[in-house]
Amino acid sequence: MEEAQKYRAQFLDIAGEIELNLSLILEEWDAFLRKKDEMDDLYRMIHSLKSGAAFLDMAELEEKAHRAEGEVGACRKGSGDGKILFDLLSEILDLLAEKEVAPLGNEVFTARETMIMDRARKRGESVYRILCRIDPAEPMKKARAFLIQNNLEYSFNVIKTVPSLDRDEDFSLFTLYLTTDERKDAVRRAMDVDRIAEIRIEPYLPGDEEEGDGGEALTVLHEVRRHPVSVEMDRLDEIRYYLEEMSRGDGEKLADLVGGINRVMTSLVYEPFRSLGTGAELYLMKLADREGKRVDFEMRGGDMMLSLSWIQPLTEIFQQLIRNSLTHGIEREGKITLAGEEGDGRRVIRFSDNGRGLDLEKIRAASREGESLLDTICRSGFSTSPVADTMSGRGIGLNLVRHNAETIGAELSLEHYEDGSGLSFLIELPDQDVLPILQYRIENTIATVPRYFIEKELELNKRLLKRNRRNRYFYLHEGVHLPLFEGDRPVAGLDSMRRAQFVIILSYLTKRYALLADELLLESRVSRRELEQLHYIDPAKLEERVDKRR
Repeated sequence: MEEAQKYRAQFLDIAGEIELNLSLILEEWDAFLRKKDEMDDLYRMIHSLKSGAAFLDMAELEEKAHRAEGEVGACRKGSGDGKILFDLLSEILDLLAEKEVAPLGNEVFTARETMIMDRARKRGESVYRILCRIDPAEPMKKARAFLIQNNLEYSFNVIKTVPSLDRDEDFSLFTLYLTTDERKDAVRRAMDVDRIAEIRIEPYLPGDEEEGDGGEALTVLHEVRRHPVSVEMDRLDEIRYYLEEMSRGDGEKLADLVGGINRVMTSLVYEPFRSLGTGAELYLMKLADREGKRVDFEMRGGDMMLSLSWIQPLTEIFQQLIRNSLTHGIEREGKITLAGEEGDGRRVIRFSDNGRGLDLEKIRAASREGESLLDTICRSGFSTSPVADTMSGRGIGLNLVRHNAETIGAELSLEHYEDGSGLSFLIELPDQDVLPILQYRIENTIATVPRYFIEKELELNKRLLKRNRRNRYFYLHEGVHLPLFEGDRPVAGLDSMRRAQFVIILSYLTKRYALLADELLLESRVSRRELEQLHYIDPAKLEERVDKRR
């Protein structure tokens, strides 16, 4: 059941992105039809949506995605009907916004709303549910609710108001959901509005919805489930213990303590390969049962650790390879093996089946000049199936596999046998020792900051720029004067402050700094070796420069 919930959450994350993309596509429909690359991206999106809908038994969504997939394929070849495709995508967009896709207890969230909350949690933000009761004597309850929502939207990301403020309802009692990196008391201060009888602010996790009609929600509240949080707190408490021991200066224990911290940190940012295998087996069993096939599953190398950022792309890769095996490889009975292999500095995931292998004659007949076997079978639109159905035939599954492998920097390769006795796909994983970074422009320089040093990025408020009697510049943030830098140098004059549009707040140990930025460029991930070759801001060196000016 836990794995099914995990797959459902992953599907909602994908569906949320698709919902956002479809909204943008439909807004600029005529221009979109003329863009081949974007049409290819839509093809992949719809195929991915169909796969997830099939697993979660969303029959109507699966059927519409299947029809849309066929129409997109026809439009790519110039023979499709743009109006039919537009209508199908509109229907899919409507389905993604309905409760069938994202029911959470008695409260209903769209895929987009669920995705926003999930991403906020991954960034370390809190998600709060606010239950509000308006004074019964207040004649304009809806206006009062509107004022509360406006106050909150000014400082926080309000996800949903129930009931919606665009409906004609009694707002004696209503609920808001929001995300923020501020503390709960900041939310309460923002709700300082007259004629509110009662407010309850509580952390929110999916599954903590109110029971009944909500009338007792203010007096009988469910205890927030603490399992995910308690696990993380236990790990942080362990790190705190190691740090306290290190502060005592016992040199003989130092190596053991550092090793303990590394072990805990590894558990926070990596996940064992076996967790993906469990999900893949669940997906396989469900689809095999639907197709009337008997397929065994074997998992090897489950201790290999994977970056958490790879989990979703790899999950989708395995889903597509399983569909491919059931359609093109395994006929009635067979076996699929998922293996993690490490050695000689390489880390490879091997997906194998013992089915009938590749139809080399058909593949070679369709191959283009200079194309490898892998290039041909991963080419968008290529398929050896004579008929397209909900499982295969569109020529998008393996194209999606390669696309997802590339998104995590992995290399896809193929092992096959001329006698048709099975097939293996190899996914060679990149170096996991990578760091998230933010790159920004200051004058004519591109500077890089490791993301874990960044506390906030803000639009520059020039009224908060300060200068002391010694001509040193600061930025007033949250009541604290932070030393102000231009790149890795303290700000020396007014020119850079006139030009800058943003300020980046950094924290390092107990220190905080402010960096001026003309433009925020991009977020990316680089290896530590690549970072050393960039012009990057090291907060430790900023402190040295502050010390020299004292």
